[in-house]
Amino acid sequence: MNHYQKRRQEVSKTLEDYGCFISIANDLVIKSADSHFPFEVNKNFFYLTGINQDDSVLLIIKTKDIVKEIIFIKDIDPVMEKWVGTFLPFEEAKNISGCAQVLPLSSLQSTLNRLITRTPIHKLYLDHHKNEVNAQELAMDRFMKKAFSHVSLPVVLHQHVIHQMRAIKSPEEVEAIKAAINVTKDAFEHLLRVKKSLTHEQHIQATLEYSFKMNSASPGFDTIVAAHKRATILHYVENNQKIESDALVLIDMGSKLNHYSSDISRTFPHQQTFTPMQKKAMNVVLDAMEVVFQLCKPGTPLKALNQAVLDFYKVRLVEEGFINHENEVNQVYYHGVSHFLGLDIHDVGQYDDTIIQEGHVITVEPGFYIESLNLGIRIEDNILITNNGYENLSQDIIKRVEDIEAFV
Repeated sequence: MNHYQKRRQEVSKTLEDYGCFISIANDLVIKSADSHFPFEVNKNFFYLTGINQDDSVLLIIKTKDIVKEIIFIKDIDPVMEKWVGTFLPFEEAKNISGCAQVLPLSSLQSTLNRLITRTPIHKLYLDHHKNEVNAQELAMDRFMKKAFSHVSLPVVLHQHVIHQMRAIKSPEEVEAIKAAINVTKDAFEHLLRVKKSLTHEQHIQATLEYSFKMNSASPGFDTIVAAHKRATILHYVENNQKIESDALVLIDMGSKLNHYSSDISRTFPHQQTFTPMQKKAMNVVLDAMEVVFQLCKPGTPLKALNQAVLDFYKVRLVEEGFINHENEVNQVYYHGVSHFLGLDIHDVGQYDDTIIQEGHVITVEPGFYIESLNLGIRIEDNILITNNGYENLSQDIIKRVEDIEAFV
């Protein structure tokens, strides 16, 4: 039994008898004319099947006696394959997913009709991600209109069950994240070797993403390269300005490899060395990281990590003269210190009142930002929670002042 089968088995345990769980891979989204945006699979569907192809559907049907799994994928179309590439073969889909019954998508509606009339199904459990009342229509919305327009069955939104499973990473998932981190490490070190010749933010972005591609990876998210006061904008992604000679450069980067991503932030000087003020600021953030690391262990409330940063900054930033009073902290530090990491960069999992558990992979990313000083610093590592503490998965990516200066 492979891990996809085990995960589907766990989902089936949460269904009532005569329930049907549905997850879909996602549609292609039209970009313009006859072109589409790059396909992005529904991560829950991939987590349960290992299949990365649009127009795919997973059904798990539970009766009193049996649990049946069916995966539907696109019908093989030799003409279309000449234009867009080979479709996933049915036998390969069986081998990847461990699902014995893989059927053509063209048979989906007739299969659903039989389930409703012969089984019969009493309740639908949907892997649905619509979290806003007025959010745009999603693939599951279109699927339900088409497949169940003629019947009315009770519906349960069930995506939270998969989200809870995904929050605890298996050893295989941890290894996948480590592999992505190693690609990011190589890219960052290559950047530091050549940065003397890079004069614009986009040059740094291009250098990083070139390294990702050369290692069979891709950017896991929009790379941030923010120099000078632009580093005080948390999600600055324009990356199109000339780098000032005295600037600090903040990069938020992460490669994606085999669907799992890293998420690393580093800050370094455009020149060969940090100025005294920059060095002092860097050490404040690095010390804040150490404060958080000490809390990274099972049983700690996730929100306690961010509170620890706030409490530390209220004292240290005043002592170092970066702010005048502790009530100014929120003006220079305005984001959380941690989020889950995995198939998504801001991975799924319950954030409110979460207690850290073994198997969680989280980020630790303190920073602070003072526009009047042209100063924006963020340093971010990826942390695995272990049975008695933590493992810093990205500890080999240099971040300390003396290490960066020595390297360049």
